[in-house]
Order: sequence, then C-alpha cells, then structure tokens
Amino acid sequence: MNFGAINNATGQGSGYDNFTNQSTSIVRGESQDLTTNFDTDSNYLVYSYVWIDWNRDGDFYDANETFDLGFTNDEIDGPTSNSALTITVPIDAELGNTHMRVASQFYYTQIPTHGPCDGSTDGEVEDYNVTILPIIIYTYNNGWLPSDPNGINPIVNDILIVADTANFSSDISCTNFTVNPGANVTVISSVTINVSNEMVLESSSMSYSSLILDVDGIINGNVSCKRHVNHAFGNGSATGDNDLISPPLSGQNFGNFRAANPNILSGTINGNLAFLFGPSDPETVIYTLYTPSDDDSTLNAGTGYLTYSTDESTYTFTRTIEKNEVNVPSVSGGASNWNLIGNPYPIYTYAQDFLSEIANSGLINENATIPLV
Repeated sequence: MNFGAINNATGQGSGYDNFTNQSTSIVRGESQDLTTNFDTDSNYLVYSYVWIDWNRDGDFYDANETFDLGFTNDEIDGPTSNSALTITVPIDAELGNTHMRVASQFYYTQIPTHGPCDGSTDGEVEDYNVTILPIIIYTYNNGWLPSDPNGINPIVNDILIVADTANFSSDISCTNFTVNPGANVTVISSVTINVSNEMVLESSSMSYSSLILDVDGIINGNVSCKRHVNHAFGNGSATGDNDLISPPLSGQNFGNFRAANPNILSGTINGNLAFLFGPSDPETVIYTLYTPSDDDSTLNAGTGYLTYSTDESTYTFTRTIEKNEVNVPSVSGGASNWNLIGNPYPIYTYAQDFLSEIANSGLINENATIPLV
C-alpha cells in the first residue's frame, strides 16, 4: 500500500494488522495518490476498499470517507483497477492524527460490499495513521515565516507578501498569492509561479503593490490588480475627486470590467445608461463616457482613463501582465496636444525615467507634461 510517506509491503497476516505506527501527513485541501497492490495467488480476484476518518469521530461512516480502489486479477504484485486513486483532504477535515483503514477481499463474481468493520473472511484489514495539517500561509515581512517557500510545491498553501521585496528564484505552487500595498515581488528568469486560485496585487489610497516579472518568468493562474480610485464629488462640492488611471494589465474588455466593478459611478444621459469611465479624446478635448455599447472595447495597459468610484475603494483589473515594451499612440495637432497615458506595468516606475527615455525625449513638451504614473 502506498500513500504519501506510507509505503508498506505485507503478507497475509491474521486478517487484521495494526500499522498505526506508520504515518503520513497531508494538508487540508491537498491531494495525494493512493495505490493498493495485491498478490492474488494465481488466477483469483481481489477487491480493495480504503476508509479515512476525516472528522475524527471514531468511525468511517460519514460522507466522503469511503474510497473504492477496485480489483486485481491474476497478479503477483499488481495495482487494483482504480489505483492510483487521487485522495483529496476535505478543507474542513479535523486537524491532527486520524485512522486510515485498508481492506482486501478475495471474491468470485459478486463484488464484495464489506463495511469498514466487517473484517475479511479471505483477505486482510490494515490500519494506518494519517496526520491532517492546516494550510500554511508563507508570509514575507522583511523575511519569511515560517520558512522560505522557494521550491515548495504543496499547491494548497498560500503566499502573503506584507512588506519589503520578496524575491522568487525557484518554482513554487500555491492556492492564493496576495501582495499588500507597499510590498513588492520579483520573479526572476525561468521561474514559474503556479497559482490555483488567484494572485492579487492590492492597493490603498497612499500605496500600491508591485510585481516585477522577468520576460522569461511565468505566472500560471489568474492575476488581479487592485487600483484605488477616488470617490465622486458630493452635492455642493466645488471640485470633483476624479481619478486618472491606467490599467496595469492588458486584454480585459469593458463589459467584464464593469461587471466586476459595480462601484463605477453610472447614470443616464438623455435616458441612456452611461458610466463615468472613459479615455480622453485629444481631437475634441473631451473625455469619452463609456456605455454598454462599449462593452467589447478592450482596456489596454498604457491607455489613460478618467473615472470616479462610488465608494473610494478599488477597481479590479484582470487578464495579462505586460512583460515587453508597450507603445501607446499619441496625438499631436488636434484640438489639443494633451494625451492621457499611464504606466502599463504592475510596478512602480519613476516619471523621470519615462521622460528621459530616448525614444520619448523628442516627443514630449517638457513644459507642458503632467505625467500619470
């Protein structure tokens, strides 16, 4: 029988053997393969079941505690028909040590339906120990706790970057990956981060998170960038707390974006629904207000947008992280020479670096530029 750290080869004993001194550990939500192998002693059929007491109530009769490993026929040491069977620990499994029971039974034509406490008239029953562990949150706050997760791949664990810069130099797998405002992540060349749920880059009114992804680095999984947005002005206010923003990710269309962000201020213009969100138009010196007819419009990284939120919280952007140069079209000679552009990457950048870039230096009027970073 093979399951995690348990790898036990036994002969047919007294019908029941206690191997609870042999143990394996598994984390809530984690999956491992379980295999049972049998010597059928010539052309005979052997069937196998396994039970694990996930809720540690002393029996194996609860839902999802029985596993059908199938049969073996005419084998010296062959796996059952359902081996290897993937066993996934319930996310609410009781923590600590619990029992796993493995049973085998010779049969002829009718598959045995033995319960966990029926014993075996012509086979074997064995007990083992399984230790259920909590999900680990690897936290970086000027150092890793409880340990550095680089190279660790239990995908059920989480990553939380609280402060400073966390560097990833080896492949990792996790369920959730969160970067707090003001914290930074660097993923070097050829490193892959597998995220089964979501990577979230948070922001606040005063600080943003940052992700530097090498051109050969890979993030497999969903990525969301949170962008803090000022609220709309109230009645009697002299100014509107509008915000000028740029998507830190590329490829999301406006229809999906507004569905994910119901806090975009909206209203009606001449009876038609409109959203206080849209790009500037240098040709007419106005801001475009998106409507449902713009739902297929793509929000491209580097393009600037004017917007208001209803609650001064965040907008969530999804889709693709830009890793190469991004060229943003600009207009000159229209009704206005102003162009609203922004940083196309989910990282901090210095305005002076952008202004000093040789490809931009001949295009920008240094006396009339208000950079959006």
